[in-house]
Amino acid sequence: THIDHVEISHRASFGPGTFVMHRHGVMIGPVVIGTNCVIHQNVTIGQRVAVGDQGVPRIGDNVWIGPGAVITGAIEIGDGVTISAGTVLSKDVPKGCLVAGNPGRVVSRDYDNSGMINFTAD
Repeated sequence: THIDHVEISHRASFGPGTFVMHRHGVMIGPVVIGTNCVIHQNVTIGQRVAVGDQGVPRIGDNVWIGPGAVITGAIEIGDGVTISAGTVLSKDVPKGCLVAGNPGRVVSRDYDNSGMINFTAD
């Protein structure tokens, strides 16, 4: 038997076109997510509990979040950002960047993720 597990805070805000690609192990806190974002399995987005950081991420439009990514703290993720699988991100990311690693770092600027966004709300 397969049971999906997705937990989303009642205080989370999503723009139109948000798409949870594989609905398993997704945890989303009281965050703000823009339009046309793709979220894969085993993703956590929410507060960073270290050093008293009670803030949550603000994620722009057309952001692709890969499997196993962890995004925490009062950070800003720009429009068109691509967050690679397994990335642990706790710093701001400028628009159009590809980030990867633990800790997450920019590995490419002006990265075009338009082919990765599966659905767009116009």
